[in-house]
Order: sequence, then structure tokens, then C-alpha cells
Amino acid sequence: MTERLRQVDRMAWLLLFLRLGLGGLFITSSIAKFQHQDLFVSAVVSYELLPESLARFYATVLPWVEVFVGCSLILGIFNTLAAAVSAAMAVSFIIANIYAIFHGGVQACGCLGHLVKLSHPVALTIDFVMLAASGLLLFGRERAGYIGAGRLLAKEKDIPGLPASGRFILGVVVIVLAMILAVSLMGGSEGSLSGEVDASLKQYYAVAVFFYNEDPAGYVTIYELEVQYQSVRFMRVDCATEPDAAQDYDIDTFPTVLVITSANKKGVALEGPVNKAALTAAIEQALSGGA
Repeated sequence: MTERLRQVDRMAWLLLFLRLGLGGLFITSSIAKFQHQDLFVSAVVSYELLPESLARFYATVLPWVEVFVGCSLILGIFNTLAAAVSAAMAVSFIIANIYAIFHGGVQACGCLGHLVKLSHPVALTIDFVMLAASGLLLFGRERAGYIGAGRLLAKEKDIPGLPASGRFILGVVVIVLAMILAVSLMGGSEGSLSGEVDASLKQYYAVAVFFYNEDPAGYVTIYELEVQYQSVRFMRVDCATEPDAAQDYDIDTFPTVLVITSANKKGVALEGPVNKAALTAAIEQALSGGA
């Protein structure tokens, strides 16, 4: 094993670095999409680049594709396929972000949810980096998997008696198991909403909770303000799947936005369609200590 690692050239190490970085980015990107699927679907539909039915299909399938590509690249299995799919996704992201930059009223992509708040220009820069990394992996595909599980599956001598079809099936099984593990870790319980709000108020001046019931209309305004106000934690709650959260805060009108501070734990409620001016005023009042 030590001798084999010594034989790896610098290009192979660079490709390993690109694989791990790109794979980790795709898995991270899928987290917010799985946790807030309805919001991401709404964001993709708002671009109006695809017919609504196709846009919904794309937004539903994309997180699974990202997890597959991420696990494949990190494990070093099916590198060429994963790099090709990665390049195709990067191109689609580039098209969407260029469109969004030159057209107003388009929802922010929500690529990384509240993990990292990205403007369209920043997201576009990342997309080009992803495309370049994918291109390098395709260009160096002969060495891209030198360090990884895929190399073991590619050589018959490493797994004696296992035919090519068996090695392929084994690779698929490994990827599927890795995907299941990744998705299960993403979907862990975050505890009660009130507990999360209390924890957030220790780090932020205010918390804005967006309650909706299946239809996340108003997400564009919420995301725009999320990018604008770095000192405010924005949370989204689908009350169709989390009815207890609405009951805890006596919410019976959807959508409703609560602007909560340490001084007003029940929050200032803005009921009905999200109004950016009214919500901005409520946030400014909360930040000035008036809530």
C-alpha cells in the first residue's frame, strides 16, 4: 500500500483533492434541498426557464443526483460518470444564475439554504469553479480514481473471481448505501421549534419564522431579506408536516411571519401574503429594540 501511494503523481493528488471538494460541496448543497423540498421546488419554478411540470421534476430529482455525484466522487466510484453529471449540473446552474442576474423578481436559488447565504453573482462564481473542476476530472479521468474504492473494483486481481458485472453491481451497492447513510444523517431531528428559536436568539438579534401550509408563496421575499439582514436568523416551517409548531405559537393563518426577539418571545405577527415593506419595518423595529 505504501509503495502504491509513492507511485501516485501530483496530478493524481490534485484530482483527489478536486473529487473530495466537489463531492463534499454537492452533498452539502443537497442538505437544504432535502430539508426544505417545497421551498426549493418553488424557487426553481419561479425562474420560469422550464415548463412548471418539468421544473418540479428537476427540483425533486436534483437533490438525489447531487447526493449520488457527491458520494461517487468522494468514494472514487464511477468518477467519469459523476464528473460528467457534475459538469451538466454546473451548466444548468450557470444558465439559471445568469438569467436571475438580468431578470428581477426571481427567487434566490437557495442552493445552500441558511447554511451559507449566497447572492446570484457569488453562486455564479462557484458554478464556474465547479464546471472547471468537473472538466479537470474528465480530462484526467485515467488518474482521477487512482486513490479510491473504484480502483479496487476496476482490477480483477484486487477481487479475484469477481466478474466485471459483479464489480459493477458491487459499486452500485456501495454508492446506494453511502447515499442512504448521507440522507439519513441529513434528516435528523432538530428538536422543538421553540427550543431552536431560543438557541438562535443567543447568536442573533432577532429570529423571523416563516410559517406556511404546503404553499411556500413569499419565499422570494424571505430569502432576499435573509441575504440583507445577517444579524437575523430566518427559519421556515411547513405546518402541513409540523402542525405542533403552529400550535406552539398560536398560528392559524398561513402564511404568517413572526419576528421574535428576546424581549418578545411570542413575536410580532404579520399575517397573510408576505409584504416586504411591512416585514422590513418589523425587522428594523426589532433590531432597534422596539419589538
